[in-house]
Amino acid sequence: MEKFSYRNSAIGFCEVGITKVEGKMRVTVKELPDNPGMSIGNAEDVFMQVCNLFELPPDEVEWVEHWPAWTASQKRCDRPEEDWHRVEFDLVDGRATNPRWTPLNRDKD
Repeated sequence: MEKFSYRNSAIGFCEVGITKVEGKMRVTVKELPDNPGMSIGNAEDVFMQVCNLFELPPDEVEWVEHWPAWTASQKRCDRPEEDWHRVEFDLVDGRATNPRWTPLNRDKD
């Protein structure tokens, strides 16, 4: 995983990992507790910026969000358990729209 900066109304940071799984590129983005900007939950913007930077065809990318556990002293609220979600998008006119989150079981997915 490598640190990645993205921009919307403010600059944000996350970690990005790219692997090939079953013929698709799996991109895993990890929210960081010290991220000063928008969260990775603004998935459409982050998705397109990652695809553009790494020259990935958006229709061949499986997008996974990882939200680790953290304490309120690390980021404004407690997050006692980590979460993993697959996010699917509609691709319209070169943009990602209509994100849909599906929880993942890291032991099975």
